[in-house]
Amino acid sequence: WAVQMAGQGNMKLLCIIFALLLALVDSFSGCYPVQKVLLGVSPCCRLRSMLTRTCAGKVSTKTPKTAPKCSTAIPDGARLPSPFAASPPQLALEEGSWIKLICGASNEDIPQIRNIAFAYTLAGVDCIDCAADPSIVSAVDEGIRAAQEYSSARSWLQPARPWIMVSINDDADPHFRKAAFDPSLCPADCPRPCEATCPVLAISQSGVDEKKCYGCGRCLSSCPLQLIHANNYVRTPQELIASLRGSPVDAIEIHTSGSTRDSFRELWQGRNGESGGIEGWASSLKLVSVSFPDQGETLLDFMLFVSHTLNLPDNVEMLWQTDGRPMSGDVGHGTARASIALAQRVLQCRREARLRGGVQLAGGTNDYTATLLARNELFKSQLSAGKEAVVGAAFGGYARKLLRDELLAVNALGPPLKLEEHEELAASASSKALAFVTDFKATALAHVQR
Repeated sequence: WAVQMAGQGNMKLLCIIFALLLALVDSFSGCYPVQKVLLGVSPCCRLRSMLTRTCAGKVSTKTPKTAPKCSTAIPDGARLPSPFAASPPQLALEEGSWIKLICGASNEDIPQIRNIAFAYTLAGVDCIDCAADPSIVSAVDEGIRAAQEYSSARSWLQPARPWIMVSINDDADPHFRKAAFDPSLCPADCPRPCEATCPVLAISQSGVDEKKCYGCGRCLSSCPLQLIHANNYVRTPQELIASLRGSPVDAIEIHTSGSTRDSFRELWQGRNGESGGIEGWASSLKLVSVSFPDQGETLLDFMLFVSHTLNLPDNVEMLWQTDGRPMSGDVGHGTARASIALAQRVLQCRREARLRGGVQLAGGTNDYTATLLARNELFKSQLSAGKEAVVGAAFGGYARKLLRDELLAVNALGPPLKLEEHEELAASASSKALAFVTDFKATALAHVQR
């Protein structure tokens, strides 16, 4: 990790020595939860695998002269799974290194979802959040199982299974919408700025590909004739429970604006307190998360309402997801600040009211988030008297954008559209996901006393 982070600077030699020492300590101290990470692959091999990656996530086919030799060969074209991949999600929550992959609450691109689940399972994410649709859940499950089989075939340590989370909404919400327009109304000479602004290439001369669109809304303001609109949708509790019965769902996330508390209560408890809400089903899961934007001066009152309404049993984890700047993490580093600011306020309110549940960032998160969290001393490993910390962060647009080239290449090659069946693409995608996830988790745990 040290080499990856600073290997291109003047301190490269020092970083190599430091990383080697960490690898040796990792092997012999017995205090790190995955000290025997690669089933016989030595720490030197792990260091060598780090050295053969560039900071851009691409792979060098030549072994650097400074790389130590070892007897165990690294699988051709493969990237070794993150040393964090073997840690269960529950441990990540406790340690404060929780990281969630967001596929998109409205994203229905099944091949893409399956492949990003594959790559990020290898990288060591703790949870994969997706649309509340059985076919989407099945795609995530298939990607997870493919990653575990991929690891087993290469004698790697088996990655822990990430929790599968489904996202639902209690009312109109930007995460639960699709862009739409009538392409016949578009002028022939239109420069089509909507196509350029779409981060997932969901817009063409034929209109919007609903499977790919995840509702970011960037195209809405880009159309010079304002021809694009958004279609919102809300599913009833009965529809949700019926469709997901039997699916391998571990967690649920409720997206709420906070302005329509009756709709939140009805989603959870049913109309007028009658049966028909999701409370009974959700209370049998491992985790319930509530995602919300900034509530302004009503934040504390909102959190008290949510906590009282949910009244979760002790065996169900709870998360407060701070949706700072929704669906914007791939835009630039500045978007990470909004979620940090909201998380600080949520932490303060939670402490004042003595509410249960961890605080997790989302909305504008990207590769700058870990730096900002560490700078503001918001990681659990940095806790000091009188301070509060987050349990981790969720990453959506940025995490998906990292693998965009590989995913497009797989699609161009045609069926079966499985990332692991194209070794070079699988290697490139997994190394990018690995570098990102490992950086966040290593930063989160950097101050742990071992």
